[in-house]
Amino acid sequence: MKDLDICKLQVKIKKVLEPKRFEHTLGVAYTAANLAFAYEGDVKKAFIAGLLHDVVEDTDTPIT
Repeated sequence: MKDLDICKLQVKIKKVLEPKRFEHTLGVAYTAANLAFAYEGDVKKAFIAGLLHDVVEDTDTPIT
């Protein structure tokens, strides 16, 4: 997996989601990362999956 700057991804996602949806998305990302840690999974991939899980719900605009 290409190295991804998670901070830049968060900024881009925040720009396209409604504030409550973004707050929810962060909660899911942190929960996914914690679960991955607890079960010896890939924490970074889990966090990214949590960030992206709802990204299309509030927007028709592609994130670039």
